[in-house]
Amino acid sequence: MKKVLLVNDSKFESMILKDMLVSIGYIAGIADEYDAIEKVQDMRPDYIIINRVMKEIYGDELASKIKARFPEIKCILSSCDSISIDDYKNSGIDAVIRTPVDQYRLKAVLKNVEYLKNDIRK
Repeated sequence: MKKVLLVNDSKFESMILKDMLVSIGYIAGIADEYDAIEKVQDMRPDYIIINRVMKEIYGDELASKIKARFPEIKCILSSCDSISIDDYKNSGIDAVIRTPVDQYRLKAVLKNVEYLKNDIRK
């Protein structure tokens, strides 16, 4: 099973997304901006869904730090605002997702990122 790490300073949002991910067949973990890199080392997720705005750091900054150490991990930036992937390509973001999100949209975004990951390897 594929693993997804959720990085968000809102425990409530993380729990909702975690339940959705588990219901669609993923293993899901939760971290905040303070322990995200340590969790990445321990969990070795296939994907990370990072909230765009957190208390101490922006999600794209954290994604850059993670990608520098773990370039194989796909990073998805989540936001309640309308954002474009074009604004974040240079920071290691592979996809964006607008929240709140339903499980069908969440699954579609993860499948699209997986397709891109496999396509790059060919």
